Amino acid sequence: MTCKNLTLYKINGTDKNKDKNVIKIKNCNIYSVCVPNIEEALKVCLEYIREENIDSIILCAGFNNIEVGEIDKTTGEHINVSVVRNDSSPSTIVAREKMKEAGII
Repeated sequence: MTCKNLTLYKINGTDKNKDKNVIKIKNCNIYSVCVPNIEEALKVCLEYIREENIDSIILCAGFNNIEVGEIDKTTGEHINVSVVRNDSSPSTIVAREKMKEAGII
């Protein structure tokens, strides 16, 4: 049995068809996809559930609580949805500023 995980990144200006990757290791496939907005995120989630039979979804910190709720509700109770949240440590503050400078957030 293979564990299948989808990791979604919400980044302005990305294209779900181009900005994606898959890592295949023994007993685990990790799909990473960048999306520009919640609408595309919902489409990608449903597509990967249907076509890849994913087990779980990990969302980057760019998704707000309402969007996380939409994804959780849309994907159903059999898919685990997790969110990566950052603390307010100095390294997180530096990383956030770099992301803002790059226009990612």
